[in-house]
Amino acid sequence: MDTPIRLLLVDSPALHRRSLAALLNRRRGIRVVGEASNGLDAIAQMSALLPDVAVVEPHVPDGGPSLIALLCQECPECAILVLTLSNDDLEVRQALQSGARGYLDKDREPDDLVQAIARIRMGELVVAQAAANTVLREFSTESTGATRAGPLTTREIEVLGQVALGRTNPQIAQELCITDHTVKAHLAKILAKLNLDNRVQIATYATQQGLIPTSELSSTVAS
Repeated sequence: MDTPIRLLLVDSPALHRRSLAALLNRRRGIRVVGEASNGLDAIAQMSALLPDVAVVEPHVPDGGPSLIALLCQECPECAILVLTLSNDDLEVRQALQSGARGYLDKDREPDDLVQAIARIRMGELVVAQAAANTVLREFSTESTGATRAGPLTTREIEVLGQVALGRTNPQIAQELCITDHTVKAHLAKILAKLNLDNRVQIATYATQQGLIPTSELSSTVAS
């Protein structure tokens, strides 16, 4: 990677934050450009530094889902990766709905974190398996009893897999040799058939159903 990923770290305990900064700065392709211990400082540094990725512990003072949303507004090009101890269903959902592109627990190998940073920088959504399971469980509960408009067609499965791999509509159109309008039509049918609301849910579904390659980290697209 020729240009290092510029990273902002947001976490309260100084020892943990600075240890993580030192660890990541030793990794090729990553440069920590700022640190913040609370939400207000994080927003100020986001505005001043315009990092590529922000690794955020949402439980800092003045934190929570509102902080994630404000960081996304302050720098839309910056990918937010939540790094926390919690895999609570509500917190996972709120973080993703607020604009986070990744959700990992702190009990994580350094290589997993580095890999997640690189993936969300490329436009993917990366969710640890435990967190992905909570999201899928909620989707399944919400869709219980819903009437589906039939099984997915082969083309719809192809589109679904492309969404899960992080492709935009124009990229999907090019890959499958169809028009943008046709991609949008397929996505509308997929959402209706699976009783889902957005691309994050599509990607989570695809990962859990084994429609894309999986590992301990589930990689999907955010939008």
